Amino acid sequence: MGRLLHIEACPRFDIENKSTLTRLFLETYKEIHPSDTIEAMNLWKIDLPSVIGEMLEAKFAETNKQEWTPNDAEAWHMIEKYAEHFKSADKYLFTIPTWSFGIPYVLKEYIDVITQLGLLIEFTKAGVVKGLVADQPACVLYSKGGCAGPGSKRDAVNFQVSFMDGWLHLIGINHIFNVIDETADVDLQHVQRPREKAEKEVAIIARSL
Repeated sequence: MGRLLHIEACPRFDIENKSTLTRLFLETYKEIHPSDTIEAMNLWKIDLPSVIGEMLEAKFAETNKQEWTPNDAEAWHMIEKYAEHFKSADKYLFTIPTWSFGIPYVLKEYIDVITQLGLLIEFTKAGVVKGLVADQPACVLYSKGGCAGPGSKRDAVNFQVSFMDGWLHLIGINHIFNVIDETADVDLQHVQRPREKAEKEVAIIARSL
C-alpha cells in the first residue's frame, strides 16, 4: 500500500482543482491502485512558516553546525516537520496553474521552506549537491490559458516547467512525468485535439505511477 501526496497550488479550489485532467488522473489512479491512500495538500489552506527572524537563525545555525538557542530549535522543528512530511510520500502529484509565466508564489514558498540542507539536500565531500528524497515518481499537471508549450513561439517564458524539473532533480526525484494543459480558459471547440492528447497522457501516467 502506497501514499500519493497531491500538492495543490490552484487557488480556485472548486474550479481548477476539479479540472478534467486532475479528476481523470485521480479517478484512474484510484481504480488501478485501490489500496493506496491519496492525501490532498492545498498550499493555500496551510500556514507555512516564514523563513525569517528566528527561523532564518535556525537555518544558519543548522548549516554551520552551531549550537541552537531554545527558540532556534523550536523554529527548525517546524521546517523539519514539513520536510519530513514531504519525504514520507511514496508518489507525488502536483497541480500547478501558470502565474506570470511561473509558479504560484505559495508553491515557491513551500519549496523554499522544505528545501534545506540536511533535510532535502546535502553537499557531498566534492561540494556537489545531493538530493535526499527517494527517487519516487512525480506527475506534474500544468494548466495554461493558450499554447505556450514546446514548439510555440513563447518557449522562452515557459519558466514553470524548467523550474519544477530542476527542483525535483535537485532533491533526488528523477522519474518526472509532465503534462501541460494549454486549454485552460480557452474555448474547447478550438483545442479539442490538445485536450484529448493531454487526457490520454494523464490516464497512462496514472495507471503506471
